[in-house]
Amino acid sequence: MTQAISSPAVLPGTEDFSTRPRVGAEGFDKGQAIKQTNFSHEQIIDELLARPRTTQKELAAKFGYSEGWMCRLVNSDAFQARLGARKSELVDQGLQRRLNARLEGVTLQAIDTLSRKLDASDSADIALEALGLAVGGMKKVKGE
Repeated sequence: MTQAISSPAVLPGTEDFSTRPRVGAEGFDKGQAIKQTNFSHEQIIDELLARPRTTQKELAAKFGYSEGWMCRLVNSDAFQARLGARKSELVDQGLQRRLNARLEGVTLQAIDTLSRKLDASDSADIALEALGLAVGGMKKVKGE
């Protein structure tokens, strides 16, 4: 028989997860994919947004999960989708559009400049370099 553990009400972010049983190492998930995020996952996302350089090992220790489970959670499609949504909420959409427009303009200007250099030269090296720069720049503009 397991007993319910009652805990006093605490403010978000001040919980002590060190006393909670570690999840993941004992196989609680039975190998199932993480399909949606829950409240504790939201707290992990809050931590990552507040401190982006936090390692998975540090997250696992703070929230009482095994390192393997934390790796699986953070790399799951559901977690990544929610983290991406939360990040986009923090970014000013107008600023993002202006940056994308400027990046696209600079990329197109660079392509024009390289095109003129290619017309003036028969070097295959310049052509390959231009192609690599153009592809990389356009991927950034499209957000790939």
